[in-house]
Amino acid sequence: MITNIDFDHTKILGSTLEKIAIEKAGIIKPGAPVVTGVRQREVVSLLRQIARERRTHLVRAAKAPASFDYQNRQMRFKLSANGARPFVSPLVGVHQMQNAAVVATCVEQLRAQGVKVSERALRSGLRDTRWPGRFQVVCRRPLIVLDVAHNPAGARVLTQSWRRAF
Repeated sequence: MITNIDFDHTKILGSTLEKIAIEKAGIIKPGAPVVTGVRQREVVSLLRQIARERRTHLVRAAKAPASFDYQNRQMRFKLSANGARPFVSPLVGVHQMQNAAVVATCVEQLRAQGVKVSERALRSGLRDTRWPGRFQVVCRRPLIVLDVAHNPAGARVLTQSWRRAF
């Protein structure tokens, strides 16, 4: 699973999206489908080429919806894979919905291979996941939200999440 690719850890992974994608594609193994939420056309094309070279295929998760409801420190949203299914998660933001879409697509791939993963397991996994320091509301009055966004992409999604939630 490759959720997304953006400029992060560039001193280790490389200074271009192509170099970063090649490093992250190291997880692609022969015969094992790889699921991605990557949206950049050039990067998807590169990942698809690497998957072909490794005798497997790339499966793209559906694009996540652009909006969500935020109440009681939880995000409510719908994923379109296999019909619009409602989900709840304490992880907030459009990027987290895209990550959830990747997870749902991974579950679909596992099911297609005969692995039994219940809908209940998928829902509870998304609902019960905690990631301290990521859009973590620590106080309501005054409103204090902690987020360890540490790169330009993280700052962008933090800003988007803030605007949509509040």
